Amino acid sequence: MILQRTTYLETSALLAWLFNEPVQADVVRQSVAEASRVITSALTLVECQRAVHRAVYQGRLTPVESLALQHYLSQLASSWIVFSLDDDVLERASGAFAGPPIRTLDAMHVATALEAARQFGAIELLSLDRRVREVAHLAGLPVTPASI
Repeated sequence: MILQRTTYLETSALLAWLFNEPVQADVVRQSVAEASRVITSALTLVECQRAVHRAVYQGRLTPVESLALQHYLSQLASSWIVFSLDDDVLERASGAFAGPPIRTLDAMHVATALEAARQFGAIELLSLDRRVREVAHLAGLPVTPASI
C-alpha cells in the first residue's frame, strides 16, 4: 500500500530551498519529493517573488540569477495546488488561534493549511518558522521537519 502524503509548503521552507540554505534546503527538497501532493498559497508565491527582488536590490543576486530563480519557482509551482486567499481563508486568518499571537501573513498560512486539510484530509505543514509551526501544531496540524 502506497501512503498518500499531502504537504502544505509555507514560505520559510520554500525560501530555504530557493536560496539553497545549508542543510535546510536539502530537508525541504526531500520532504517535497516524498509528498504525493504539494499545496501552497498564492501568498507563498508572492512572498518568494518579493524575496527574490529584495535579493537583487541587496546585491545577493544578479538580475540574470533573479530571472532564472523566478523561472525555477514558476516551474516548481506548476505541479502544486495553489490556494487563493479566498473568503474562507481570510475569515479563518482573521480569527484567534491557540498559542502566541502571530503576524497577519503567518495567520494566512496557517488558515490556508487548515482549509487545505478541510478539503483534502490529513496534511502536514512544512515550515521553518517557529511561530507558524507552533500555532499550526496547536491547531492540530502535523508539522515537518520534526525539529529545526
